[in-house]
Amino acid sequence: MNQFFPEMFAGDIYKQCFREIVPNNREVGDGEKEELEKCVSKYHESYKVVAQAFVTYVSSLPNKKVATED
Repeated sequence: MNQFFPEMFAGDIYKQCFREIVPNNREVGDGEKEELEKCVSKYHESYKVVAQAFVTYVSSLPNKKVATED
């Protein structure tokens, strides 16, 4: 399995959530675990929305093969 995408998402989640909630790479406290879970959930939901919008946009683009047949 290609590790590029999991590493990319892990890096994004770190930048968006972990670094803001738990600065200085210290151990995560109990209260912070809940904040991290909320942040990761929000990140995941926003990713799904953006990904679906991108798929819709790409699907709406004219097909080059069809366009060149005219």
